[in-house]
Amino acid sequence: MDDDIYISIAFPSTYHPCTNVPRQVLGSAIALRILFGAPLWLGCIITVLDTFVFLLLHLYGVRKLEAFFLALVGVMAVAFCTNFFIDAPPPGMFFVFIFFIITLLHFLL
Repeated sequence: MDDDIYISIAFPSTYHPCTNVPRQVLGSAIALRILFGAPLWLGCIITVLDTFVFLLLHLYGVRKLEAFFLALVGVMAVAFCTNFFIDAPPPGMFFVFIFFIITLLHFLL
């Protein structure tokens, strides 16, 4: 009887990643098509290759992989700040938005 419970728990947990991987690859390929106009097959190849790059970085150590992701987040932060200061919203709207977020979080929490 215990074996049946183990199989009923183990099977969905191994089946779930198999169904998500094609959706994630196709989703990334569609995003690359929308952003850059790349064909879907090229987007799938790029997505698979960057997955293998992440796995290769993981072989060199978790800290190197974390440093790589930190660099990616840093590039995103610099790009966001650059866009924010080049095309800045009106100052009043920024503070209204911050007040709205704080009020919303106050009521949700």
